[in-house]
Amino acid sequence: MRLADWVVTRVVSVAAHGLDVALTLKRTPWTSPSALHVTRPVFTALLGTGIPAALNWDDQAFLAAATGRRALTGDERTLLGPQAEHFPLLS
Repeated sequence: MRLADWVVTRVVSVAAHGLDVALTLKRTPWTSPSALHVTRPVFTALLGTGIPAALNWDDQAFLAAATGRRALTGDERTLLGPQAEHFPLLS
C-alpha cells in the first residue's frame, strides 16, 4: 500500500469516528472541509459512479450516508435506484 493511500484510509476513519462522537454526544456532526475533500472521491469510487444531483447531498451528508451513520430515506433510495443496495459503502 502506498503511503498516500494509507493516509486516505486514516482520514476516512477519523472523519467517521468524528461522526460517531457527535452522534453519541448529541452534537451537530462536523467534519473539516479538508477531510471531506479527501473522503468524497473514496465514496464515489466505492459506489462506482457519482451520486444523482437530485439527492442534493453536500459532502457531509454523503459522508454520513456512505458510512452508515445516517440511514437512507425512501426518497433517497428511489433516487439512487440499484446503487442504494451498496449503502453503507463503509461501516
